Amino acid sequence: MGVLQESAEWEKSIYQIEQSDVVRGGDPQSGGIANRQAQQLANRTKYLYDHFSKRKSLTIKQVSQSIQLTLPDIVDKDVVLDIASSGKVVTVNTSGINEGQVMSFTALGTNRNAVKIETGIPIEATPDDEFKTDLWLHGGESFSAAFYGGKLYLIGGNIHLENIGEVRYGYTPQSFSLPANGTLVNRADFPRLWQMVSKYSKIVTDSQWLSASGLNSGYFSSGNGTSTFRVPDLRGLFIRGLDAGRGIDLDRNSANIQDGSFQADALKKHKHLITDVHPYDGFALLGGGFNGGANNFKWRNTETQEAGTYETRPQNIALTPYIRF
Repeated sequence: MGVLQESAEWEKSIYQIEQSDVVRGGDPQSGGIANRQAQQLANRTKYLYDHFSKRKSLTIKQVSQSIQLTLPDIVDKDVVLDIASSGKVVTVNTSGINEGQVMSFTALGTNRNAVKIETGIPIEATPDDEFKTDLWLHGGESFSAAFYGGKLYLIGGNIHLENIGEVRYGYTPQSFSLPANGTLVNRADFPRLWQMVSKYSKIVTDSQWLSASGLNSGYFSSGNGTSTFRVPDLRGLFIRGLDAGRGIDLDRNSANIQDGSFQADALKKHKHLITDVHPYDGFALLGGGFNGGANNFKWRNTETQEAGTYETRPQNIALTPYIRF
């Protein structure tokens, strides 16, 4: 009894035995058509076992400056990048990469440090293809990608590419988020956030952000114009759904109907009943505020004591606002 010889090869298709085929056993390479499907499936199984079941070796790379890696550095290895600071680039020379080969990266360090992975190959399966060419990895993140058909496909890992720029609240510091407190931050530390907001959000200059008495505090600023940007300051404010033409928020300035626009507190339009006062003979004191004569009278203006609080507000619970990066 013969045994099929398996090879670690990813068969692109499985042969379908036709009615016109002469069923014959034996070596599939020598005309044993009855065993061709089994041979192809066995090859796929061995390929998957070799690539995903065997334990990969671990290699640690210090990233105190930009570095270059070659295929022997990454194939069948889990590459750990120890990030000392942001803004560095890891360039991977993928020349000669084979179909089905997998690369895996993990970044060590604070999640406020980021490193750029450059492979020269388009990366598929990122949200809306936003990071198809520029993939930044923050400390604490990881990803694996398989090469197939001239592209890299994300197949696993723990990388936070969704909902960047989302406002979230918490009792405790939120991971992969920074406080929305108007801080000036480095673009190199939060490259994904800057990439997204500079593409989709209104950006004001830093002087506009600082000089408008808070009216521009809901926007991102361009910082120094090259290496920094400022995050919105959402402290002490409520978030409201943008009207976007619905016709409820009619007081918002038409020039500022956009995400991040500020609006001061106000009371809804309303009326009060006022009783007419007519002159008459004699003298009267009405609460100390009115002296009257036959056809001659005057008002004496007084003020009441303050009532209420510093603002008009509903019942609420305050939490720290964060922005996801």
